[in-house]
Amino acid sequence: MDIRPNAGNLEKMMIVLMVRYAVEPGKVAAVLEALERMKLAMEKDEPDCLHYQASLSVEDPDAVLLYEVYKDEEALARHGETSHFKRIIQGEIIPMLKDRVRERFDARVTLARAQ
Repeated sequence: MDIRPNAGNLEKMMIVLMVRYAVEPGKVAAVLEALERMKLAMEKDEPDCLHYQASLSVEDPDAVLLYEVYKDEEALARHGETSHFKRIIQGEIIPMLKDRVRERFDARVTLARAQ
């Protein structure tokens, strides 16, 4: 297995953010509806968010995983300051959660294909 950093400015690395939501029972549909509105707002106002996807757990009916990719740390910081983040994530979604775990990853690392 070949693990190597992508070429590019180390100061401006892409950031992957994974967020796991433990949703209160009976609230998953409302969380997903709010995330759909969040995605639409981000597509309109956040060009430096390169990918935003919500996935449902196949093992836990109350678990949602967000997979987000940002151009750099500054883009991620700006994301948290937007009015739609404050209104939808902080104002609507977080009150419907039992827990929320966030983890950032450096997106420069790639795995080469076996030859």
